[in-house]
Amino acid sequence: MQFLLNVGAEKSGTTWLHNYFKEHPQFHDIGKELNAIQRDDLVPSFAPDFGYRACISAYFSHISKLNKTTGDFTHYEGSTENVYRLLKSGLGQYDIDVVPVYIMRDPIKRAWSAWNMLAGGYDFDMPPPAFQLTVNYLQCKYKETIEALDNVFSNPLYFFYEDFFRQEHVDLICNELEIPNHPVNNTPINKGSYDSEVPEDFVTKFCMTSKTRDAVHFVFERFSNAPWNIEDYTKFEVKA
Repeated sequence: MQFLLNVGAEKSGTTWLHNYFKEHPQFHDIGKELNAIQRDDLVPSFAPDFGYRACISAYFSHISKLNKTTGDFTHYEGSTENVYRLLKSGLGQYDIDVVPVYIMRDPIKRAWSAWNMLAGGYDFDMPPPAFQLTVNYLQCKYKETIEALDNVFSNPLYFFYEDFFRQEHVDLICNELEIPNHPVNNTPINKGSYDSEVPEDFVTKFCMTSKTRDAVHFVFERFSNAPWNIEDYTKFEVKA
């Protein structure tokens, strides 16, 4: 039995992918963004009326009893290796293999979409505490996520939002899950209307942290098919 772990990134096609598998006849949908495990080392306890989410052991046990391919579409981006190892070992005790899927999007466009999802608008002035929280939320987490996935799993599947919505890509995921291919609707959903030009003030304030620039360089070194414009990031680097 296989288990699809949709890692993220946020605003990068996770809703579309969940919608695809929700309609797949050989896939059991247990919901989206269950948050049975958070993106850090916290493994929360839930109230008894949450049923199989009452505790993490119940979560693993419930999945094992489905006897059908299923998955979790929570944003695990930025998680430590400990979280991924917990998922792998917890499901592994029931002979369930985890297939991680990570979809990345141009960090500037992803951050702008996420910002507007939170009704950010064009007013970028905010008190220092709110500013720092926003920077932490919007900066790119691709590097640590990829490194953690590579260290835990032998079969992570990596995609880029810009060319993800194609039959061949979901066919690859279905093959790893060992279920038949199913036709796709290649129209992105829930992507927001913020793919137009991103304000320069937003880019400089919230996107161009050293962490984001390092993550972009890491992705370009790790993948030969990264579809972003590297010059959008290198122009912010301080020249020696």
